[in-house]
Amino acid sequence: MTVRVSSDCSGCGSCVSTCPTSAITPRAGGLAVTDGLCNDCLSCLEVCPTDSIMMFDFAGQGVSP
Repeated sequence: MTVRVSSDCSGCGSCVSTCPTSAITPRAGGLAVTDGLCNDCLSCLEVCPTDSIMMFDFAGQGVSP
């Protein structure tokens, strides 16, 4: 799976502080997820107040948690 942060992100930082592997980091214009660090625990999805974090399968199709 791949986790991405959409442009709907408010920048609150909840996902950044929740991520156990520090895979989510601030970048110019939003947040980025480092695939090599993300372990697909989905803690970030649970805490995102704007539902801006999405999962994609390896074919690039959106999936529900």
